[in-house]
Amino acid sequence: MGDDAPKIDVSLLGYRTWPGGDCKAFIQKDPKLCTTGDCRAIVSGKSAACRTGDCRALLTRRPSSCESEDCRAVLRKRTAQCKTPECRAHITGRAETCEAASCVAIITGSVNHCPDN
Repeated sequence: MGDDAPKIDVSLLGYRTWPGGDCKAFIQKDPKLCTTGDCRAIVSGKSAACRTGDCRALLTRRPSSCESEDCRAVLRKRTAQCKTPECRAHITGRAETCEAASCVAIITGSVNHCPDN
């Protein structure tokens, strides 16, 4: 990640479930491991590479850019606005509330929990 790129806290990634390759990319901070455009955008800190409004919101820290309520909840740190267990888990920092393996992996920082593609 370049020095001018914004640092994205992996705890902000609860607004969606990421596939195995993307999960590993987030934990290892390596965009070459990404399989989706949003993953590359977040790891490299470039909102121009985002394919969804939620991705842009995470990079710009503007809830008005969010397309989903989970994204707003993640930016505002309010679990009451979350629709998915992954979103709540990221805000509370509790891996045991995750339903997806990628969610658990990102909270624990362990690629061993990332799902395989």
